[in-house]
Amino acid sequence: MQQTIGVAQGNAGGAGVSMDSNDVMRVLYQRLGCQQQLLVPRVSWGLVNWGECDVLALSDRGYLTEYEIKISRADIRREWKKRRWTSHRMKQAWRQMVRRYYMAVPHDLMDSAVEFMPEDVGGGVIVVDYPHKWGRAGFAITQKAKTNTTARKLTDRERMQLGRLGTMRYWGEFMVRTSPLMKDAP
Repeated sequence: MQQTIGVAQGNAGGAGVSMDSNDVMRVLYQRLGCQQQLLVPRVSWGLVNWGECDVLALSDRGYLTEYEIKISRADIRREWKKRRWTSHRMKQAWRQMVRRYYMAVPHDLMDSAVEFMPEDVGGGVIVVDYPHKWGRAGFAITQKAKTNTTARKLTDRERMQLGRLGTMRYWGEFMVRTSPLMKDAP
C-alpha cells in the first residue's frame, strides 16, 4: 500500500500537494540518474541478502550507494527495526557491499530523518520537494553520508546481475503498463 504525505507549505508544489514514494523516487532518478553509472529501484533479491533496497546506485568505480525512501515519521522509525539492522549477520553483509547510505525524505521529515539515524550507520539525508513549475524538483543533501571503508567493489558478475535486475524491473513494469492482457490484472 502506498502512503502519501503533505508537502511543507511554501514549496514550489504549493499547499495541499502530496508526495508518495514514487514521487520521491522520480526526484531521485531525475537528480541522480546522470551522476550514477546504474540506478536500480526496488532490489530485494538476486544480489542483496539483507532485505529490500528502494534504490541501489552503482558508481562507475564499482561501489554501491543505497537510497531508502521514507514518507512518514512512522516509516522512518520502522526502518531501524528491520532485520538487516537488528541481525548482526545481515548488518555485516550490508556493510560489506554498501559504501554509502542515504535516506530520501520530503522536506517536512528532514528533522525526523536526522533524529532517528543511528550513528553506526553513518547515513546521510536527502530532502526532496515537488518539482517547480519549470519541471526541476527540489533536492538537497542536508546530511552527507559517511563513507563505509569496509565496503568492497562489486565483482563484474555482481555488476552484471544488478544490471539484469534493473532490466527485469523496467521490462516487467513496461509489459504490465502496455499489455492489453494485463490492463485488468490485479
